[in-house]
Amino acid sequence: MYIIHDDVLATVSGCLLGLFSAAKGHEFISVDYSDIAVVVLAALASQKWRLEVFRTRGEIYEISATKIIGIPLDYLEDRKR
Repeated sequence: MYIIHDDVLATVSGCLLGLFSAAKGHEFISVDYSDIAVVVLAALASQKWRLEVFRTRGEIYEISATKIIGIPLDYLEDRKR
């Protein structure tokens, strides 16, 4: 079975992070800037509640999940403890 990707460059670049390793005695630190895309999309979609989450709490994935499955955020916070 073959999988064909339209954007080969994007596909390859998405796989590159796993190829890097730190030199002996050093740490490799990676930063994920994917939240930038989420903030921009929220702004473009006029989702003010999401932008407020980023401004205050920053737990966008947890709060989005509570909205999707219809449970209060307090329920998740209680389970974290």
